[in-house]
Amino acid sequence: MKSLIKKYYYKLILILVCSITLYLSYIKYSNRYIFRKKLILNDYFWSQNNKLETKINFKKKGIYNIFLKLKYNEKYPYYNIFLKYIIKDKNNNIIKDEIIEYQILDKITGKPLGKGFWKSKNIYLLLVNKMEFPENAEYNITVEQMMRKKELIGIEKIALEVYLI
Repeated sequence: MKSLIKKYYYKLILILVCSITLYLSYIKYSNRYIFRKKLILNDYFWSQNNKLETKINFKKKGIYNIFLKLKYNEKYPYYNIFLKYIIKDKNNNIIKDEIIEYQILDKITGKPLGKGFWKSKNIYLLLVNKMEFPENAEYNITVEQMMRKKELIGIEKIALEVYLI
């Protein structure tokens, strides 16, 4: 009986330690994700008139990162994308207004950046890095594409995601 206990004792301790570690990491990272809004483009093009607009209520005071998740396919004609985002408070005062260029395809090889299978890829683009928001504050965030063409083909879906750091 004692040899049987010794045999499984180390395995039991290992399972217990792994379970506690996974549980603690779940608690730590599950509170970070606070918001997601998707804009699904059925015709596989993103028009300049089609803006992603949303209101976010930041319940906790803290530092946040805001990402734009972009799903695109092989019909996307450029290696980059220009995006404009505007953050306004509830009184319509502009807090942040920027136009940023992001790489979608590798300039040299032309291979798509991001992850995914078959012809569609997902890429996370960091819009706002480490911005502090006060408690119970409501903000409006607008994202739009700023490319030369009015209709940008090859874009399937856009999602705005907010994470607490």
